[in-house]
Amino acid sequence: MEKNEVSKFYDEYVAQQIAKGYNERHLLLNDLMLKMGLQDSSSILELGCGIGTITSLLSKVVTRGKFVSVDISKDSIEHARKVNRNTNIEFIVSELLGFDYPGTQFDYVVLFDVLEHVPVEQHAAIFKVISGLMHEHSKLVIHVPSREIIRYNEKNCPELMQIIDQPLSEIKMIQDATDAGLRLEEFRFTNIWELHDYELFIFVKQFEFDKSKKTVAAKKSLFGKLKNKLK
Repeated sequence: MEKNEVSKFYDEYVAQQIAKGYNERHLLLNDLMLKMGLQDSSSILELGCGIGTITSLLSKVVTRGKFVSVDISKDSIEHARKVNRNTNIEFIVSELLGFDYPGTQFDYVVLFDVLEHVPVEQHAAIFKVISGLMHEHSKLVIHVPSREIIRYNEKNCPELMQIIDQPLSEIKMIQDATDAGLRLEEFRFTNIWELHDYELFIFVKQFEFDKSKKTVAAKKSLFGKLKNKLK
């Protein structure tokens, strides 16, 4: 699939996205990021931002930090700029493969319902790009439809399919991330409209234990330590 074909598809998809507006998926992802500790001063890289629907939700929280939103579609980015006027948001037209943002490592890198629309053969290289944009405390948050829901739509609702819309293997995704120096921290189904319809992956940088740093136990309150002793 040529890059121009993909960007043209998403340029023409803008009106459809605007008409759809917000839905339960956007609200769930916003809540998820809040529970993960997103702060007003956090730095966040949103890859595959589309028309900026999630950007507009998360930017209500990230009011002081660095917010970079990226998409392959020029028309999508133009619309996102119009509806997201916060001065700390930077919008960039770019493919994921080969994207770079020198000199910055982000607290959060998010790909919300994006990787299923990017050729699988590019995923390993994309994870390496992302890993280079993360520091030791960063989180990479990936949300995708389950392979079962994509296969169902292929068979029963082909009109819902995008120009690239492929079922993904959890094993391959984890392997690609591991090869890029990342570690799976959490995997679960998010169950938005149907049981097992969406999957959440959270990755962190690979790490080594350092006893000289404060451990989780050392950070606990005195009450928490006493409670654990009693147990």
